[in-house]
Amino acid sequence: SKGKDKNRRGPQSGPQAPDSGLAMQLRAAGKVTVPADGRGIAVELAKVTRRADYAYETVPKLFPYVYHRVRLDNPFGFTMLPGPIAIYRDGGFVARTRVKTRAPGEPIPLSLGVDNQLQVRRWKKEEKRYKASAFSSTQKLKHRYLIEVGNWTKRRRVILVKENVPVSQNKEIKVFLDSKATKPSKWNKEDGIVTYRLVIPPRSKKKITIAYTVELPKAYKVRGYAVAN
Repeated sequence: SKGKDKNRRGPQSGPQAPDSGLAMQLRAAGKVTVPADGRGIAVELAKVTRRADYAYETVPKLFPYVYHRVRLDNPFGFTMLPGPIAIYRDGGFVARTRVKTRAPGEPIPLSLGVDNQLQVRRWKKEEKRYKASAFSSTQKLKHRYLIEVGNWTKRRRVILVKENVPVSQNKEIKVFLDSKATKPSKWNKEDGIVTYRLVIPPRSKKKITIAYTVELPKAYKVRGYAVAN
């Protein structure tokens, strides 16, 4: 009836939390029998179905794995308190983790673990110091790396490859990406993270080259680099 529809509260709203300072008072979604023997029980507060944003990400400089990550915004009309969370995929249990306090609408990043059918390898191709020439006042530190990502699933996969490059805090030191290397999809110059978005067909692989140069005055002393001939 129209009267019932008018008073019905949609599942996306969830229980409402009155403003009571640091404490929250939430109404349960239904009646629950609480035993008197001290056992803890779970009480459902709200139930919501939402689509999540997912991605395959890898940082091969740190770990030679491809991770399946999911991001879901808090869909409830109340703050989610910190606590355990169970993750299921296609009806099967995947992992158990913990979620921090999340306000309504705040992103909740989750990890579904490593996908073993996606593989990544990284090789160091060059880390050399080029001395300043007779006509130059700067020396150069050249870096070049090769990354190979393989997709051995039966579906096309979009994989984000992330690498960090130095961020200069000194106006005398400059950092350049090599124009001949693979062009990144995104370069955040504030934190130095470059991102490559790879679309890989099933049972195939792709290679990318990451290369950058650090230019600095020849008076600066540098250690740990082989000197180019």
